[in-house]
Amino acid sequence: MLATVPVYLKLGSEFMPPLWEGSILYMPITMPGISVPEAKKLLQLQDKLIKSFPEVERVWGKSGRMGSSTDPAPLSMMETVVLLKPESDWPKIRRWYSGLPEFVRGRSKFFGPIIFCIKN
Repeated sequence: MLATVPVYLKLGSEFMPPLWEGSILYMPITMPGISVPEAKKLLQLQDKLIKSFPEVERVWGKSGRMGSSTDPAPLSMMETVVLLKPESDWPKIRRWYSGLPEFVRGRSKFFGPIIFCIKN
């Protein structure tokens, strides 16, 4: 009975630590039946737009399936891997909570979306 107490105290919390790998997998879907040249054009435009963000280091995109039976993706599915720069290289943006003391700032980030919704 005593062995279950630590497990009971952890109920409702996550067992996996937060993961930050510095990359994003973006998988939009286009209209079914898209042609190969149109898919190529859309993928190039999408990669160019994503690369324009200052936080992005590299972008790789793929449309359709590989030459493998384990990838059943249709031509209309695009898979884009976005490699981000380290957070220290991101541009500094002044937020609404930037002027608050450090001990208050950590908790106030959570309330920003709530305050924004109330104001609008």
